[in-house]
Amino acid sequence: ASPLVDAIDALEYLLTARLMPEDYDVEELSDAVDRGEDGDLGVEPGSVEHKILKLLVQALPEFGEPLRTGQYSLVHKEMYDKFEKILESELEQQLSKCGWTVADFHTQLAGALEPGSNTDASASVATKAAAKGLLQLLSEVANYEKWADALKRQAREVAVLKGGGGGEHADATHCHTLHLTPFPLGPARYTGHVTTCGNCAQARCN
Repeated sequence: ASPLVDAIDALEYLLTARLMPEDYDVEELSDAVDRGEDGDLGVEPGSVEHKILKLLVQALPEFGEPLRTGQYSLVHKEMYDKFEKILESELEQQLSKCGWTVADFHTQLAGALEPGSNTDASASVATKAAAKGLLQLLSEVANYEKWADALKRQAREVAVLKGGGGGEHADATHCHTLHLTPFPLGPARYTGHVTTCGNCAQARCN
């Protein structure tokens, strides 16, 4: 395999770790909340899963608000930004271990996908397939709405397990702009507006 494919394989391996909220069962999350982010979370300290689980412990109370699917608060976005920073750092570290900078890897990855290019990266069908697979995996992991909706579901299930519950919010009354930045190496996700609920000042993306 080429150095580029080796790096792609390493990133794909990282991205198949337990990164998303649904990768953790409700009992595990409930127990982690009880222990607190500084407690023994049952995973290796310093690992990417440990960092993600600590973040989920922080985020679950914020995602317990009774918002419908497709509705998000500004705090939700702040929590997603933390998730994104963890992921970016882990990706950069993995690339560094493979001898790449983010800029050089991005350039070679783009070259692998460039039709008709004479570069070594694009000469291999296998390399192009690997590059496409990585971008697809990145787009699935770095999807704000998918991440936030999954966390809301998990927060609701944890609340049910602990005997809690919630309702829904009123119609929106006014808007302001929220721009979500593109995830490194992947496509832009969403640019739109946040509509704020007149009753509780929660927000949703339109």
